[in-house]
Order: sequence, then structure tokens, then C-alpha cells
Amino acid sequence: MRKRDWLLIAGCVVAAFVGGVCVTLLPLKVQATNRDRAEWVEKCLKDFESIKVGMTRGEIEAKWPWDTGLQGVSPVRFTHPDFGYFKVDVEFDFKRNPADQNRAVWSKDDKATSISKPYIERSFGD
Repeated sequence: MRKRDWLLIAGCVVAAFVGGVCVTLLPLKVQATNRDRAEWVEKCLKDFESIKVGMTRGEIEAKWPWDTGLQGVSPVRFTHPDFGYFKVDVEFDFKRNPADQNRAVWSKDDKATSISKPYIERSFGD
């Protein structure tokens, strides 16, 4: 065999080795990325678990932004501060004003009575 043939064979072997290493390491990078995402989502879910029945509207609003769009006194859609697509609905016990056609009156002291499971939804633009 000539020297040129040996160089060609050696080049093919090196290319196959480097290609095999890259193909082997690629899934590890994808796994690491997926693991990072899963850890971030788990953190967000734990954050939502900090909202408890009995907390006041003021306590929740201090930490959680309202979702955009029209909302009433109860329930209220709150979004995760890091990612507005993660949401939770919180129902409040609120008072009514009998002197004003029994309209709902919200207060920072209203107590949370029910919290939905977290869900994913696009922002509203009402």
C-alpha cells in the first residue's frame, strides 16, 4: 500500500472516532438541558404551593402578579413572576355592599378560600 492509502485509512478512522464521540455526547447534552428544564418547572410548581387557603389578597398580590385581561373580584388569575404562562386561579371570600345594589367590594384583607391547580395558558389581552 502506498503512503497516500494509509493516510486515507487513518483519516477515516479518526473521523469515525470523532463522529462517534459527538453522537455519543449529544444525548448527554440534551439530557442535561431537559433536566435543567424539569428542575425549573419543579421550582415553579413549589412556588405555587406557597399560596395557601386563608392567605389575604394583599399577601398574594405582594408576590404574584395578576394575569392581564379583565378580571372580577373572585376568582383572580395570578401568574408566576418568572413565566406568565404558568397560572393559578384563587377564589376569595369578599364582602358585598347592600347600599350599592349588593355589588362586590374587594379588599386587601379578603381571604383565599380556594386555589386551583397550576396550569399553562397564554396571556389574555382584553
